[in-house]
Amino acid sequence: PSCLAVDVITNPRITPFLRTASERGCRVVDGVEMLVQLAMQIFEQWTGIRPEEPVFQRAVASALGEAPSPAVAR
Repeated sequence: PSCLAVDVITNPRITPFLRTASERGCRVVDGVEMLVQLAMQIFEQWTGIRPEEPVFQRAVASALGEAPSPAVAR
């Protein structure tokens, strides 16, 4: 339970590595989440405006051709 598995691959979101880690009880962070968090940090540094995470989540999901979801779980 104290294990955290992280993968930078964005497509597929859940890679075989993350799937196996999750099945073994690890928390996982996918590459899309990492991309969103990094993009939000860069946006805020450049503009001084704190972005809304759901906006970035939807933009990345759309760019990956994923169906929009009403809420993104973290």
